[in-house]
Amino acid sequence: LMADSRVNVEGLREELRSLDDKLRVYDTLNATAGSMYAIDDEAENVCRDNLCVISANFALQTITLDAYDGNRADEAVRRYAELEEGEGTGVYLLARASSSSDLRVAYPNYYANANEFCDWLFKQLS
Repeated sequence: LMADSRVNVEGLREELRSLDDKLRVYDTLNATAGSMYAIDDEAENVCRDNLCVISANFALQTITLDAYDGNRADEAVRRYAELEEGEGTGVYLLARASSSSDLRVAYPNYYANANEFCDWLFKQLS
């Protein structure tokens, strides 16, 4: 809900509250915000030369980071394609970054960091 003189912000908040009453979005998100955990054994080795595959598996509630050296880029692309074409219950990303912390900053949704959104939503519903 961005401040805009042409928008009825309070009206939008009321609509958001009404939807939350019906769908219980805030309660669901808040309950699961910290439930996923990262398995990033290769995180310390991530550098610009690596091609990384991030797998967020919702069924197992895990986020896995696999880093492939530059000379194994074709293997990373194949792995990513297998994941995307499979019938898994997750989301996948093929990316490069200077470090694993850069990946977390650039793609927070893959690390299931819903805390900021939950904070914003709580303020809107209050």
